[in-house]
Formats: sequence, structure tokens, C-alpha cells
Amino acid sequence: MGQLRKFTVNELKYTKDEAKQILTYFFGQFDLSSGSFTNEDIEFAQGLMVEAIDASNKMSYVEGIFRASAGPGSSITSLAAKLVRHSLASWWNNKKREDKVEIYDIVKNQLKANFRTVWAYRVSTGEFM
Repeated sequence: MGQLRKFTVNELKYTKDEAKQILTYFFGQFDLSSGSFTNEDIEFAQGLMVEAIDASNKMSYVEGIFRASAGPGSSITSLAAKLVRHSLASWWNNKKREDKVEIYDIVKNQLKANFRTVWAYRVSTGEFM
């Protein structure tokens, strides 16, 4: 979660209003109208979302490992089978049913901590660091 993915203008999927909604989700209210948003702001918001979804998806696999290993006396084969079953279900929920994508609070909080200074600088100066 150190750097966000970069996007070309053609790869940007969000509007200015959607970008503002995303940034408000991560950083709370701020004094910047969506009308003043640039492609760089939209790229930043989209990068946060991609990272949040990707990291949360990875967390679901960790949760699967935890659940699979919680059963006493489980063999490695049964633990692997449980993980595969959970991972496939997680992949389906996160990638096929976009309305059911989950962003874990721990992921949101870490991204907020990692990028709060970048966003605060942008809001106060009009430029990214």
C-alpha cells in the first residue's frame, strides 16, 4: 500500500462527483468542490479504490486461511480444500458481483494513514506532492 497504480486519461472510470465521493469516504469532508477536480484527482481516487478492493480481496484469503486452520485435527489436504472453496467464493463475490464488493475497515484506515498527507497537501495547495 505504498504507491497507487497510475492510469491514463482513457483508463479513468469515475466522474468528478464520483471521485469526490470516494475521497470523502477515505478522508472525510474537505473544502474542495468536485467541479475543480482534475484528472489527477480522479486518478488518485481511482487508485485508492483499486488498492482498497485488491487489498480487501487479499484479506479475504487470509480470513479463509484462518477459518480453514481453526478446525482441530484437520489434515493439510482438508485445510487446502477449505481454503480453495473459500477463495473461489470470495473471488466470485468480489469480482462478479460488483455491488457486493467489501472494503475492510483495516484496509480503509491504512490507506487513509498512508495517503492523508498527500490529500491534505492537494486540498491546501491545489497540487499533488
